[in-house]
Amino acid sequence: MPTTKKNRLFLPVAIILTLIAVLCVWTRWRYMQASVFQIDEFISMLAIRMILEKGQPILPSGLYYDHGLVFSYIGALIAYAADGNLLAVRWWSLIAGGLAVVALWLTAWRLYDSPWWGLVPALYLALDPNAIQWGGRIRMYSQADLIVFLWILLAWLGTLDGERRWARWLLIALIWVGLNTHLVLLLLLPPLAFALLITWLVKHRQSSPDKKSNPVADLASPINSTSKLQPDDPGPYQLMLQLQKNLSVSRELIIDLLLATAVVILAFWSGQQSFVASYTVDSSIPDTETEAINTDPVNDVISFEL
Repeated sequence: MPTTKKNRLFLPVAIILTLIAVLCVWTRWRYMQASVFQIDEFISMLAIRMILEKGQPILPSGLYYDHGLVFSYIGALIAYAADGNLLAVRWWSLIAGGLAVVALWLTAWRLYDSPWWGLVPALYLALDPNAIQWGGRIRMYSQADLIVFLWILLAWLGTLDGERRWARWLLIALIWVGLNTHLVLLLLLPPLAFALLITWLVKHRQSSPDKKSNPVADLASPINSTSKLQPDDPGPYQLMLQLQKNLSVSRELIIDLLLATAVVILAFWSGQQSFVASYTVDSSIPDTETEAINTDPVNDVISFEL
């Protein structure tokens, strides 16, 4: 009965979430139909075009454009599948925006232990004007939104909600992907770690009085009074096993934390190296393998022919 009732309650949540997802996709699709270009889209399209031609986002000026590197390579795959149509990359931004809405709902569900609470932020993100605009543009921000929500979800699942190691490993991989999508996401990692620490301290403080009061309540209960006559203290062997288990979990957490720190440092270092290299190009030496800069850079990047 409880399972059937739970399934009946989840059905309207699934219907509402589907409507929100459809609304999210429709708003971003409508923005795409307006054919309004934001100035930063052209640099992303040029980077994608250079990946298709050279295999790397090296601009005609010699600049290595690694801003949104993962997005650029995903966009290159989409453009290649679309016969070189760079505007098709907008569909990936739309898909990432829709997935971000679902990921936000799932994250709020896990955090607040109720699927209904997740519908509120999901609806907000679906109708947010900035999210709608970037969800229809060839830029990395919708993908970055999706990654941030997955960060929060995996950090929760891997630490305070069961300590699932697969979630921590997936989080470490997504940290690398996220920092190579937009390096500024690095600023979100310290607040996320601080929030997890505060939540752990609050949960630990709330659970301590309950553990102290439970034995008194059990002894006062007539049902459990007979069972309490038997000593329930674990023996030395059980204590050793429990201690070994706790140390094992702690060791895994420490190893994963060190691995995540190494990934963050490596991603930050590589980002800084490419940034410095981008502005140390000797522009006095022309690149003979690169064609001259077109006087009409817009039509040189994309074609407006129907």
